[in-house]
Amino acid sequence: MNQIVLKLGEEETKMNAKAEEMAMSNLPVNEDRRLPLNIRAALKAESSREWLTAANYEIDKFYKLDVWEAAQARDAFWKIVSTISEVEILGVSAKIRETTISTETAAKIFKELGNRLKPWKISHGSRPCVLIIDEANVFQEMSDKVIQTFLRFVVRVSKEEANLQVVFTSSDPFFESWLKKHVNSAHFETLVVGDLPYMEAKDYFLHEVKNHPHLTKTNKDLLESVDFQIPFRITGGRMFFIKKYIDHVHVFGYFENPMKFQPTQLAYTYLEDEILGKAKTYTGETALKVCELLVDSPGYVDYRKLSAELGNAVVEEMVQRNFLHFRPPSTFSRDLYPPPSRSVVTAQSEPDLRAMEVLVKESRKQ
Repeated sequence: MNQIVLKLGEEETKMNAKAEEMAMSNLPVNEDRRLPLNIRAALKAESSREWLTAANYEIDKFYKLDVWEAAQARDAFWKIVSTISEVEILGVSAKIRETTISTETAAKIFKELGNRLKPWKISHGSRPCVLIIDEANVFQEMSDKVIQTFLRFVVRVSKEEANLQVVFTSSDPFFESWLKKHVNSAHFETLVVGDLPYMEAKDYFLHEVKNHPHLTKTNKDLLESVDFQIPFRITGGRMFFIKKYIDHVHVFGYFENPMKFQPTQLAYTYLEDEILGKAKTYTGETALKVCELLVDSPGYVDYRKLSAELGNAVVEEMVQRNFLHFRPPSTFSRDLYPPPSRSVVTAQSEPDLRAMEVLVKESRKQ
């Protein structure tokens, strides 16, 4: 019976599985019952008593849920969404046991979930529920029909009915461009977070130094008194690199040369491949030229101008190969100065920019 639970995607913990198994054993089987299409599709291949019992139990539980008021309800929502997502990502056209999940089925599921959201008003004194979808760029791997069905649901419950706030997060620099093809840009707002600006990065650096569990007192005193411009030029405002730099000082001792920082060394090795001309649309000479532009810039280059000079296909491949990072305009992020008013491209990180400096310096000596 535990295997039946697994097939329907309901096992969260061994304890939950055991409780569900006990509940299932006492349920009657009703073969004539109208089940959702995806459940009935699975039953076509498995008509055993165990399958029917499990299916009846699952659908009973779903219709009894008071969505968004309990953790179980949220789990039910994610079970349905992840079922569709996983199958699409696996590239089998959203099939469950050889039967395609129709757009109509997905629409019914999302409509049912939307109908179960309780109306929210500001007078309630609380905030509406928030649905956060991390790494939402995975939607790009799904079929257009499933995407449109889900996005229509999102627009309805967020913009039209105001019952739910939906947040997409993505590390894909072109996710916003993709989203605009499916949703009117008036229906969503984009925030580019960016790295920490100088003063916030300094505060974070000092906080991490003070609370580092292994730094010696000598190293702590040294890092707390050093001109922060030195480590900031190595790490930039990205918290991951700031913490990594402090860890490096703990292990290897204090250093000021960016090339002694492992992320810069790795970036240099990768950029060497770019200079060797392994890309499809541009040569190593072009890659080196872009390095020079970034090294001589305030940290970014205008995306439109660079595309006009090199060709859009070249710049897009540079972004796709993680040679460059695309940044749409944003009034929220404060790590680029002076703040650009248009889309720009940057190095992937401060360590990447330092590696570019070394490559440019070496090329100018030749």
